[in-house]
Amino acid sequence: MMLLEKRHVFLRSYQFCRKRTLTRRIKRSFTISKRVIWCRIRSVRKFLKLVWSTLRFAFSSRRRRFLHLVNSNCHNHHTYTSSSCFWLD
Repeated sequence: MMLLEKRHVFLRSYQFCRKRTLTRRIKRSFTISKRVIWCRIRSVRKFLKLVWSTLRFAFSSRRRRFLHLVNSNCHNHHTYTSSSCFWLD
């Protein structure tokens, strides 16, 4: 075989040289569109997950800070009262 014939055989063996049937083209377009849709759905889910986790963290830290302030005020008030009682004795 000559070099040119070998090249033709090589090129014909690959998909891009073959003509695709209608059903094969339709299947391929469906698979590509499915892949794109799933990719977008996944990215939307990731985004929503990120937003909700950020909101949850913000509210929980706010709640923690509030509870810390309330509890520390009560705690300081009790210690102040008990220490004043201690000094009065």
